Amino acid sequence: MMSGNGGNGQQSSSASVVLDRRQAFTINRSLGASLKSPLVKSTWQPTNAPEASSRTDDIWFEDVNTGWLVNSSGFVCHTTDGGDSWTPQYFVPPSLAASPYLRTIEFAPGGHTGWFGALVSGNTAYLDILLHKTTDGGKTWAPVTNLPSNTPPGICGISVVDENTVFGAGTNDPNVNQNGSHRSTTGTGVIYTYDGGDDWGYIDMSEYADNLIDIHFFDGGYGYVVGGKNDPNAPSYLPGYDDYPQYTQLKPVVLRTTDGGRSWTNVIAHLDDELPTGGWGWKIFPLSLTDIHSDLFISIEKFTEAWILKGLYNSGAHDRDWTLHRVNDSRLYSGSLVSNGDLEGIGFIDRNTGWVGGWGNVDFYGHFNSFTTDGGENWSAQDNVPGAALSDVRVNVNRYRFFNQPGGTLIGYCSGKSVYKLIHHAGDPLTEEIQGGSLAEAKNGAKGGAVALATHELKSRDKGGATASLSTPQLDLKCTPVGEEGEVEISYRVPEGTQSTYVGVWSHFGWHVRTLVEESEPEPGVHTCVWDGKDAEGKQLHGDTHVRLACDQAGESESVRFAYV
Repeated sequence: MMSGNGGNGQQSSSASVVLDRRQAFTINRSLGASLKSPLVKSTWQPTNAPEASSRTDDIWFEDVNTGWLVNSSGFVCHTTDGGDSWTPQYFVPPSLAASPYLRTIEFAPGGHTGWFGALVSGNTAYLDILLHKTTDGGKTWAPVTNLPSNTPPGICGISVVDENTVFGAGTNDPNVNQNGSHRSTTGTGVIYTYDGGDDWGYIDMSEYADNLIDIHFFDGGYGYVVGGKNDPNAPSYLPGYDDYPQYTQLKPVVLRTTDGGRSWTNVIAHLDDELPTGGWGWKIFPLSLTDIHSDLFISIEKFTEAWILKGLYNSGAHDRDWTLHRVNDSRLYSGSLVSNGDLEGIGFIDRNTGWVGGWGNVDFYGHFNSFTTDGGENWSAQDNVPGAALSDVRVNVNRYRFFNQPGGTLIGYCSGKSVYKLIHHAGDPLTEEIQGGSLAEAKNGAKGGAVALATHELKSRDKGGATASLSTPQLDLKCTPVGEEGEVEISYRVPEGTQSTYVGVWSHFGWHVRTLVEESEPEPGVHTCVWDGKDAEGKQLHGDTHVRLACDQAGESESVRFAYV
């Protein structure tokens, strides 16, 4: 049982409800017989990490066996056996003031001292729950209570150089720069410490960016932060942005500092005419965490398209050459050929070979993954196809980590709906050809394109029985559509002796949008409530949302996706 208040321990106005976003994926199976190219899948496998309703937003691994996760259910979990088992170390109740959503985690070398950051709503209470620290490998965590008053309401990315040197970036919502916003009037910024958190500084980044997401420093002075900057000359409307218009005029920025943040340069300014409007930098992936000459790869989040930035170090110029690449794969989705979109996770193992994933499209479907072997010039689909046992296991990917082992073995982890693992031995293929399997890769005439199709020849496969190993009370949270107006019946079981119960709703961005239940000393047993599918302001929600339940220090969550109709 988890303990403590945040404690240590164990495009229209109507919508239909899809309780598992996988149910919204439709495939034209009749096309499978016409495909002549090999059937392929990737070699990623699930670990036994708990599944989270929205996802496991971040992971950090000290080595191939020792790692941590933070997820949308509010848990920090720890593994010492490469993901075979996970132990809950901390639980942050969603009912706390400012409605926290855990976003990022990172440890100093050695795996003893670490921090995790959260997204929060914009009120003064958020400063005391925005950031937490451990000095004993996560056995105990404590909130950081001395952050600057103008710290943004969301630490979306954190970079831990060593036990003393830490940088954090936020926030992901461009509305925080608008006075009178319902979230906050604090702008984008970077927080930092050089003494392990005894003192924190703040860098106002509003001159350079209107949202900031990920950050990486190679040492105490040289680092990057990514996000987006509004272009006032860009169109004020884009299809697919109706629910989040504040992102419409963003363009990606990649900001570099060599002096610890006293000055910044947008290193992709020369690409401005090519950069996608409505996009912003999301994740930074360096091939080396400590080598300042490392190649860098950056995912661009844009609801309707998929792009990456590649910064390859040029030793002659003593700088990186930055290029922009469109993810040009394709698959059948709802009867149409579509490319990947709305990227977040990105990971490369060399200059040429890498993966991207994320939400997939404006419906936040989440089952699309793309793979390249030529540095992003061409991509093929490695999708999770619901019901196809041999398809890829990865869903909603947000972060990749890799380790090169002696003898050429590669160990990789990525976080999404759960945590997934890759074990690749030198000389083995990164994809497997399947005869009579469930995925087909077929050229469709587009450069580098591939179509992921389910066939009728599905064969079951034991995926290792991945299950949550959290020793917390089972609350039996269930969400069931009722009626035809987007209503959802939420049921859950309250254990004997529970002091308080909370049920709330968060968007896929990690923003709290509505509280449904707050009850003290609830009766034990099964409880139900009916949610009309709207936020606190009466607006019908679209796309991915998740319902979070807390009974004292136990919590569960379940995804609800509202499909556009």
